Amino acid sequence: MAQSLATAAQVRHNPRYKVVWQPDALPDEEPCEGKQFEFLSANEDIVLMEGGKGSGKSDLLIWDCLYPEKYNHPRWHGVIFRREYKRLAEIIDRAKFWFSQLPQLGATWNGMDSRFTFPSGAWLAFHNAEHIGDEKKYQGWEIVDLKFDQLEEFEEKQFDFLLLQNRSGASDLKPNVRATANPLGVGHQFIFKRFIKNKAPSQTHIVTTNYEGVEYSHTFRRIHATVFDNPVLKNDKRYIAKLAQHPDPIIRKAMFKGEWEVVLGQFFNFVSDVHVIPSRVLPSHWNRIAGLDYGNTKSIEFLCRDYDMNVFVEWEYHSESSELMPGGEVASQFAINSAKFMLDRGIGEGLVIIGDVNMWSATGRDVGTKLTPAKIVSNAWKEAFRKKNKKPPILITISKQSTEEYRFRVACNQATKDLLYYEINNDGEITKQPKLFFFDRCQSIAETLPQLAASESDPLDIKESDVDHDYDAFKGALMKIKGTLRPKKERTAEDMAREQEKELEATTTPDWRTDGW
Repeated sequence: MAQSLATAAQVRHNPRYKVVWQPDALPDEEPCEGKQFEFLSANEDIVLMEGGKGSGKSDLLIWDCLYPEKYNHPRWHGVIFRREYKRLAEIIDRAKFWFSQLPQLGATWNGMDSRFTFPSGAWLAFHNAEHIGDEKKYQGWEIVDLKFDQLEEFEEKQFDFLLLQNRSGASDLKPNVRATANPLGVGHQFIFKRFIKNKAPSQTHIVTTNYEGVEYSHTFRRIHATVFDNPVLKNDKRYIAKLAQHPDPIIRKAMFKGEWEVVLGQFFNFVSDVHVIPSRVLPSHWNRIAGLDYGNTKSIEFLCRDYDMNVFVEWEYHSESSELMPGGEVASQFAINSAKFMLDRGIGEGLVIIGDVNMWSATGRDVGTKLTPAKIVSNAWKEAFRKKNKKPPILITISKQSTEEYRFRVACNQATKDLLYYEINNDGEITKQPKLFFFDRCQSIAETLPQLAASESDPLDIKESDVDHDYDAFKGALMKIKGTLRPKKERTAEDMAREQEKELEATTTPDWRTDGW
């Protein structure tokens, strides 16, 4: 784009020029003025191109730099940021391709500095800020054109810090900020609050701040686009079908339509009329497992899976704290009561139960004992079941690193969403059944699951709440029964309690948080 947008039509029909790209139309089509044209011609201080996936946003960040008044100015500096370097490489490759089509620009690539330099001395660089604090490497930079590809991947504090580097050293160069974003991601919430909520698209908004009696302001515009605004993909039915047919309704609306509000409510698409079914006896040879969440509220969720990978939550034990027991049942009470619950119902014999890692913590000991909750519960279950000549449940933990890892939590959430997914036609008939069902006697998890909301910092994760205990018990067991998680079977509760006792003998102040549980 060696010419201004105003002369795009004349350039296209000038035989001296070869059109390699133009906004809103393919090179062999008549130029038009759509969302891409709006982005490139906007004069606001901050412009955000947001919406659905495949709307052609990333290329715009490159083309927005290719105005003569920019690349011919020796003081012009532009930086395109991406959170991860491996993803930044994609937009670098795009820039290399486009610049190879425009040799008249004279742009030369320097891999050491990760930048293109123009004959005037102007440059366009590509950088990342993967970890919190990486943004401080750019302290003091003079970035005239500050650009973010996929802003939703950035933390708000990173964005705000880099904004401070958006300035110009020449009076005839106006600094500006340009960004692209899709819904979902760690930056979803701050983008929604600052740039989406109550801000109509394609309009100029003035943001005013008063500091020590002086009023400061900047202008902002958001442009909403979908795949149908991308001249390359708008007729690609196969790609559009992938977006439109995503099994998760929340992700489908976010990626296909670019809706930001849809992810702010109920995290799981749970409908009691669909997912809650009458309790009944399931075949004894089906696969079973249970999950246990241990805190002030203690929950055990008992899962069963058939041979068609349908998962049933067939029993639950739920104990809450009260005024008399603000910390909930102590370990010994919980062990006795839960053992009685299982024995009275004929369940739990030889059952693997995925225990909460907190049960192996020294800080969780009951008053007056050196035993951890895991040891207390395991011993009580063993005694109660053996009195009935039954094999006791086997309490096993998942490694702490796995259960606390972000990717694992997101995987649990996605697995639950996938199993809850169902389809319904216009007549209200279910045309595709879900794969996850809750027996009506499991009232606690059926009541609390719909109350879970997306995290304010990341809609892919769940916001911490007082009603997430049943789901926490459920999810570890779910990943195991689906065959995606394998606890260390050789280390039972008794094994780990024995290891812990050895640690107690070796030191008077053990730090159980670093012992690998």
